[in-house]
Amino acid sequence: INAEYGAGENYTFLVAQEPQSRSSRLLAFGQLCASLPVAAAPTLVAELDVAADATLCGDVGATHALVSDGKRVWAWGDNSFGQCGDSGTAAVFGAPTEVAWSGVTGGVSDVACGTDFSVVADANGTLHAYGRGDAGQLAGNGARLDLRDVQLAAGWGHCFAYSLADNVIFAWGANRHGQCGVGGVSDSEQQVRRVGLGADERLEALASGATHAVAIVSDDAERRELRVWGSAGDAKLAQAGADGDQSTPTPLSLPNDAIPQFVACGVDHTLVRCVDGRVFAWGFAQHGVAALGEQVPLQSLQAPTVVPALHNATLLSCGLDVSIAIFS
Repeated sequence: INAEYGAGENYTFLVAQEPQSRSSRLLAFGQLCASLPVAAAPTLVAELDVAADATLCGDVGATHALVSDGKRVWAWGDNSFGQCGDSGTAAVFGAPTEVAWSGVTGGVSDVACGTDFSVVADANGTLHAYGRGDAGQLAGNGARLDLRDVQLAAGWGHCFAYSLADNVIFAWGANRHGQCGVGGVSDSEQQVRRVGLGADERLEALASGATHAVAIVSDDAERRELRVWGSAGDAKLAQAGADGDQSTPTPLSLPNDAIPQFVACGVDHTLVRCVDGRVFAWGFAQHGVAALGEQVPLQSLQAPTVVPALHNATLLSCGLDVSIAIFS
């Protein structure tokens, strides 16, 4: 099954397409924005007509969401700042609505949602940003990145555009905690800047929380390690944040030589799945977000902690005080 999923501050969605079918079912629960109803259980939001060979991508911001089939983009939720890509029609999109994103050519490579802003990367490597821009969130708008298969990851007020094929990360936007990873701190990065990786490091995965980020890198010997940066509050960087916020990618070790495979960042917490099936959590851990039951005596997990309940999870996603695991 071709599927895409995402967890936001108060909303989670899953869009799935059966093989050889043109119909994708979009299910969701929670409340995307104040003027839309609450779904207390997974509820069918829409059926999208997509190509049978579509590559789905999507994301959830604070109060809006985007889904793309690689050719078109659907948006729904709050549009107060034009973050749904259309600043003139409605303050709220009550259902997924196909939006003609100005300037997008050659198809859609990826989409990302932050707080009141959105970014679309088209197949030609050009970035298109819409919505709120008071912290430099829209600085990437119109930037042409000479990269293959551009992917995106957004936080509350910053965004990353990166390519695994070309081993490059670019960042812009809010940077008060060093969350852009470009060295130093500022209220905002108003230009697209490159995030520095080690000379022998290759980017394998990247995820962004509200004000922190986590990357998986490998070296020439194919050893995989974690790099973290941004806000150290609520133990978001685990022991790598012992000296406070980090403005450049900083090593973080997992216990017992665990090898990271993929990563998901929530607003204030992180989950990492390893090649042996173990899942580690750190950061804010109340409300059951770390899936540790009664084992969390403190507000935050100060170091990567194994989560038995998530062992062998196939996919992970994190939002505000929520974690989603998919098993197959």
